[in-house]
Amino acid sequence: MSRLISFVFCAIFFPACYFLLLDYIRPILEERTLNAVWWLVLGGFLATLFGFQFRGAVVKRPRFFALGFLLLCATAYTYDPTINPRLADFGLKWIWIPLLFCLFLWLYSYAMAESKAGKA
Repeated sequence: MSRLISFVFCAIFFPACYFLLLDYIRPILEERTLNAVWWLVLGGFLATLFGFQFRGAVVKRPRFFALGFLLLCATAYTYDPTINPRLADFGLKWIWIPLLFCLFLWLYSYAMAESKAGKA
């Protein structure tokens, strides 16, 4: 039950925090031309999110979780308003959608592995 509460907490709290950061912190940093600081803040946020949600399972399968973390970062950074317009010049404006789909597939495979491990 506590894992479910933790998951629901993360599903509500972290997206809300992401959009608050996106709406309030990014414009301040962008106004002062501190995009690199924004990217560091976003990376720290993503590391915190991933570390909080999968804190116990990372040790069991580190390569699998490294792939998930890279998918999460790639999706967030390509969706980011400071990077996405530059991708549009190359015709890659919507690249974050296939990355998000791959992230959902990764989450699905994680859920299937956890359910098999729980039955064994």
